[in-house]
Amino acid sequence: MRIILPLVLLFDHNAEAWAHKRGIAEIDAYDDFTALLDHAVTDGTIAAALDTALPLLRGHITAHPVEEVDSTTREDLLRRLQESLAADQDQALLDAIRYHLATHRRELGRRRPRWVIFGTMEWDNGHFLTGTTATVYFANGDHVPVDFHGSGVDELLTDMYGARGPMAALGVDLRDGTLEFDDYADNVPDLLGIPASRHHTDGD
Repeated sequence: MRIILPLVLLFDHNAEAWAHKRGIAEIDAYDDFTALLDHAVTDGTIAAALDTALPLLRGHITAHPVEEVDSTTREDLLRRLQESLAADQDQALLDAIRYHLATHRRELGRRRPRWVIFGTMEWDNGHFLTGTTATVYFANGDHVPVDFHGSGVDELLTDMYGARGPMAALGVDLRDGTLEFDDYADNVPDLLGIPASRHHTDGD
């Protein structure tokens, strides 16, 4: 059995203090510090320290610099980092949406929002999801347009989804945090579970 556990060790140092301690020029402190850390990984020092801290796992832990692991392991590490980044971005988007709605309750008639759907806007370089023309739905099916300008939502949407088709949309369930994207906006209400009779249409 082989288990790969990405472990990030963060080391901090004061360049001036390190240079004085090592008797080197301050400009060389970073490279010297980095070289020593790399050596601590490759010569087994880090693994030995983990063995000492976790005696039950002694002899079962190895540590490697990323550039020295096989391609399959690197791909696995990259996938995990991407998943972690996506989760962070999802939460950041949810936080920005919820904060904006909480501070603009008057626009909502002081009602509690249940879902939000973001459509696209055309720019010179393509169509991008935007909070400018968002639609907020309430539990009873009512809906109102909301402009998320200045909330940071547009920037997050662009970072997360990039350029999309002109009919694309993203739906957000504010209760459980679910995000539902589709290339066709008409599909998003169903993905969110909004009853068909309550969908927003251009003719509303």
